[in-house]
Amino acid sequence: MSGYLFSAASVLRGEITVDAHAAQRRAAAPGVSAWVSASAGTGKTKVLTDRLLGLMLEGSDPARILCLTFTRAAAAEMANRLNERLADWATLPHDAFVEELRALAGREPDEARLAQARQLFARVLDIPGGVKIATVHAFCQALLRRFPLEADVSPQFAVLDERGAREALLEAAESVIVAAREEKDGGGLAEAVAVVAGHVAEERFGMLMAALAGERGKLRRAVEGGYAALRNRLCAALSLSVETTLEDLAAAFCAAGAGDEAGLRAAAAALVGGSVTDQRRGEVLAAWCAAPEQRRHEMLEAYAGVYLTDEGEVRKTLITRGAAASAGCDASAVLVAEAERVKRFREAHAGAVLVEATCALARLGEALIEAYDERKRTQGALDYEDLVTKALGLLRHRRGAGHQPGPMGNCRGTRRRVLCRRECRRPDPYDLRRRRREAVDLQFPARRSARLPVHAAAFRDADRRRRTGVACGAAGDLLPLDRAGLAGDRRDLSARGGA
Repeated sequence: MSGYLFSAASVLRGEITVDAHAAQRRAAAPGVSAWVSASAGTGKTKVLTDRLLGLMLEGSDPARILCLTFTRAAAAEMANRLNERLADWATLPHDAFVEELRALAGREPDEARLAQARQLFARVLDIPGGVKIATVHAFCQALLRRFPLEADVSPQFAVLDERGAREALLEAAESVIVAAREEKDGGGLAEAVAVVAGHVAEERFGMLMAALAGERGKLRRAVEGGYAALRNRLCAALSLSVETTLEDLAAAFCAAGAGDEAGLRAAAAALVGGSVTDQRRGEVLAAWCAAPEQRRHEMLEAYAGVYLTDEGEVRKTLITRGAAASAGCDASAVLVAEAERVKRFREAHAGAVLVEATCALARLGEALIEAYDERKRTQGALDYEDLVTKALGLLRHRRGAGHQPGPMGNCRGTRRRVLCRRECRRPDPYDLRRRRREAVDLQFPARRSARLPVHAAAFRDADRRRRTGVACGAAGDLLPLDRAGLAGDRRDLSARGGA
């Protein structure tokens, strides 16, 4: 479905030519993969409700429809709207009922469709608990309760709320600091804590620990090959030698003869006879040329300030014309060449600092997550992130040499439809797109090479303004990423012969 973005001014001018109702009908069609993106109050929940009703009118068993959202309030709102619509259908006069179905489907309903729609409310009431409309975490928790052994969790696991998770994380962070202080075997934890402490203020340390715990999956993947492999990848990405250290970079830059020493002395003499700014720069340059190598290490920041702006770019004017004319050499060319050398050094130094800090942060994060997981194990508890990752492991589970589907592969409870109300703007909160496709693969194991039913199409909606990121985190802009992901969904379904 194509997205339509309208401004308030265009609405007042009457410039909108697209039939909004027709667009909503296209999004609600069961066989269409649709992404609906709009602001609050523009009808996204109505479209999703229409989508549910359309699925049931097309013959889907209400007990086999799953609708996911990120908040309990949104789940309750969806359930209430669905039940209200179905209750109205059971009692509407014939003419009004026909008009309702015509507006929903865009075509004239026949008698069979009318009779089927009248019975839907009773069918939904007969389902234990009603249509499955739940939050992501509630759905994952239900899966783990049903298959605890297959998911490798305690059958009586408790779910940590946000406060409980923060307290457990704080205890884990304290234990990591204590372990670093008492470290005697040179494991690297104490050094990692010292490096991180040099970059993070004390009051922000707790926020950093929470961020590490929230990205535990990425962190574990980053260090699964070892810290040496992580360092190698970082150095390759930043075009640094693996053996590069901060000390080596500074020593090479400050070494006598590393730059044009004679040209720099002549330029310094010319600068001293120029403007006030020239004179200040000339004094720093003269002191640099006269200083021994060890003293130059202490002058690095002041020396770099002669050539570079606060943003790290080469200054447009390094010497005034009058001062340059009095020099015994091409002072401007000498200073430009030295400025480029300084810039290269600063960039390489920043890259080396980044590598060192990242490796230290990864080591600290791994220790934190191990301590955090240990506390959860002793309590028999899972946090919200655990619910999702454990449920994903359950959906991906394979057994035997023939790679047969795991326990969810033969689950026939929800084989028709997964709808997702997505209000979080985090770029990839739980990778629901890939997980949904994997779930479809598992739930249709015999149909991967055959035509999938139209009920295997995708639907997601996102609120442009609301950010309900308390449980799942909020950062970045997911809309371009997920439009591309939806295109991937379509290609996957088309490759299997689906809608």
